[in-house]
Amino acid sequence: FFRLGQLNCQPSLTGFQDRPQLPAHMNAHVNALLAASGTLLGVWQFTSPWPQLRQAARVRAMDRQDHLTLVSMAANSVLWVLYSSIVADMPLLRGNAGCLLVALYLNGFYFRNCQQPAVVARTWAAAFSMLVLCMIYFLYVADNSSLLPHMGLLAAASNVQLQGTPFLKIPSALRRGDFSEVPIGVSVGGMLTSALWAAYGYRVRDPY
Repeated sequence: FFRLGQLNCQPSLTGFQDRPQLPAHMNAHVNALLAASGTLLGVWQFTSPWPQLRQAARVRAMDRQDHLTLVSMAANSVLWVLYSSIVADMPLLRGNAGCLLVALYLNGFYFRNCQQPAVVARTWAAAFSMLVLCMIYFLYVADNSSLLPHMGLLAAASNVQLQGTPFLKIPSALRRGDFSEVPIGVSVGGMLTSALWAAYGYRVRDPY
């Protein structure tokens, strides 16, 4: 983020240059449509746990909800905000900034209504520490040629982790016979959102 002047911030994927090209104005419209759709679906994905959280707060059962997914949502958004800032991709930046605000609000709501705030605080501290270590690596260890690929790969890997986290609740849900606490919307929304952003990345020649 702080080394913009030293970077070649133009990610590309071999072979993209040979694909058929639409007229410039159509390209812009299609890219804008994909980015807007990805943003809207991303916000829906991140707000999908809200009904469960609100109901859990009413019955004072917040600790049974999946807090790790909420932390993963925030960490994922932070990584993509940093990456999109580096490559100066404003549609991607706006979409993930909106998702980050939603994730922070949901995490704050969980923290205010949970019965074990110390456990939540430790989870947040662990996630924050990992992000700080990543930033130290990017700023002081990685060279200019590897900074962008490494950050892109880390952000992409965090997507996989985010979509898989809700399934950690499935074993306990099977034992109880109650799937109401499994945030399936996060994974379903993530699948659709990732497909749209992957199409957008292909069109703007960004492999990450």
